Amino acid sequence: MATENGTTAFVRGKWPLMLQLKGTVILTIWWQVLLMGIFSVAVALIHDYTSWKMNYSLSLVSVMGMVVSLLLVFRTNTGTYRSLSYTSTTTQKCPQPTL
Repeated sequence: MATENGTTAFVRGKWPLMLQLKGTVILTIWWQVLLMGIFSVAVALIHDYTSWKMNYSLSLVSVMGMVVSLLLVFRTNTGTYRSLSYTSTTTQKCPQPTL
């Protein structure tokens, strides 16, 4: 393991691609994921072991699922558009080598 800027990064090639932390956002968002996991477990335990029950309609869950999926689609399309527009502008500005 190598340390860069106070974070631990695995050396490329020793670990599978999924376990390599260099160049990912895992080190930035791990605490947020952990916090949401703890919150979800707490809500499930409260629902199972207390008399307080969360009664909501399934249509609310369906609508929220559709909203989240549409937001993910728009975000992905925007990222793809930005990536493609960046590559098209950089290839136009770079001169082609002559052979």
